[in-house]
Amino acid sequence: MGEARRIFAQGFPAEAIAITLELLAGFVLVSMASSLEKITGLLILIPAFLEMRGDISGSYASRLGTALHQGIIAPELTLSDELKQNLLGTYALALAESLLIGFAAYAVCLLLGFPNPSLPTIVAISLLAGVLSSVLMTGLVTASAIFVYSRGLDPDTVLGPYINTMGDVVGMLSLFLAVLVVGGWL
Repeated sequence: MGEARRIFAQGFPAEAIAITLELLAGFVLVSMASSLEKITGLLILIPAFLEMRGDISGSYASRLGTALHQGIIAPELTLSDELKQNLLGTYALALAESLLIGFAAYAVCLLLGFPNPSLPTIVAISLLAGVLSSVLMTGLVTASAIFVYSRGLDPDTVLGPYINTMGDVVGMLSLFLAVLVVGGWL
């Protein structure tokens, strides 16, 4: 029963914070209403983009948690070879998936007959948002994992809900900024 209490004590506050922060992601989505009306492809892009952001960041957090537990990565903010390799893999995956999601959103718009922006526009929005959110999320995940671990908490228990939620918040903010930069529609 002691292990269950520990998991609950560490996980419940993270879940409560995650639920609260999801409201911020919803606020950003509502703020994008005019862009969503003009760029129908964003409606198709957003769910896949947010899922990608959570999956990639969650996997990265899990790898960091394991590496910290095994002593492969020291609980300090230094760029070890292991951390560099994890960052490179995470960035490559985010770039490839952002590109794929941009093409897929465009293709779905065409197949369903939705009005959509040009292929370069929707792909540029997806790529820019993917790069921006990856840089922000890897920094946040790295600092959070090290902070949580150095406080004697289990990163695997605490970071899951927190990182997935922050992925939604950062993902929506990144998409919002990408739309502003690429199209200036807002």
